[in-house]
Amino acid sequence: MSEQRVYIRFPEESDASELAAMYERNRALFEQFSPSNPEDYYTEEHQLQSIRKSKADMAEDRRYSFVVCHREDDRIIGSIGLSFVVRGALQSCMIGYNLDQAYNGKGYITDAVSGGTPMKA
Repeated sequence: MSEQRVYIRFPEESDASELAAMYERNRALFEQFSPSNPEDYYTEEHQLQSIRKSKADMAEDRRYSFVVCHREDDRIIGSIGLSFVVRGALQSCMIGYNLDQAYNGKGYITDAVSGGTPMKA
């Protein structure tokens, strides 16, 4: 088994600045594949509020947010969201992700969502 290049974890409030910078840096790319976001989406304050909301969503079993971190330097290189969580016999959700364009095409998201990617608490 090869060494894992990434790990996933729940976002912390201290990640707001790094997330805002990643989203701003990749804004043009992300907006090609996702609906446009309001201007304040790219601010640290908005990301902080999103992180706080993600904790409430998780507590209510509605949505789960993760950051994808590069193992080599612990830098946040992306995000993954599991939304529309359905429990019971179906056990389903919708997955969405963003990945910093500098890391595109290298299999990082595949690694992140595979069963072999460790999650750091």
